[in-house]
Amino acid sequence: KECDWSSDVCSSDPPGMIQAYGNNLPAILGALVAANPDVHIYVGNLYDPKLPIPGADLLIAAMNQATATVAGFFPANVTLVDIHTAFDGRSGLLLVERKGAGFNIHPTDAGYRVMTNTFADAIASHP
Repeated sequence: KECDWSSDVCSSDPPGMIQAYGNNLPAILGALVAANPDVHIYVGNLYDPKLPIPGADLLIAAMNQATATVAGFFPANVTLVDIHTAFDGRSGLLLVERKGAGFNIHPTDAGYRVMTNTFADAIASHP
């Protein structure tokens, strides 16, 4: 099943969204590797956006499992960057945690620094 990203179809169908993601990500990575077999790609998983929605943690876990599985299909070309673990147990990294920020799941400046450092560490550790 394809998701219509221009509408709300995927957000109302989490299994369909995960399936579409699980189909699209390997196609994208496969095309990049086919075009340049020496390319190295860094793919970040999702942090917990602390959504006040029942089952949101399961959705994040499923998306992260799909990301890890797909990254594993390309061991020579893809490194999984574990943003989820970098954010886990830390506060002050999401705008939604601030009073008056509303339902804003984006990172704060501190959150973006954590993401930057996590990607930098992954890149630095690649031979």
